[in-house]
Amino acid sequence: MSSAFVAAPSSVFTVTSSNFGREGAVVGAGITQEISRSAKLFLDYDGTLVGGFDQHAFSAGCRPKFWGEGGRARIHRHRYPRTVIR
Repeated sequence: MSSAFVAAPSSVFTVTSSNFGREGAVVGAGITQEISRSAKLFLDYDGTLVGGFDQHAFSAGCRPKFWGEGGRARIHRHRYPRTVIR
């Protein structure tokens, strides 16, 4: 496959990749659990299955959210709704 960047259409380059053929599959699945308003746990699986070649990858972790909508720090109001941190 020959391609070029929009900003430099005269600079053509070629991309080569492996051919998986007809009897292969690339699969993936994942689950995410929200543990609080500012954090989620995740577990993902990715696999490539082609003839005699199998590749498997698992990943897990926590995705924290430090900022609220609009780029501002989120203010948590718990027991006393009139108390606001500014």
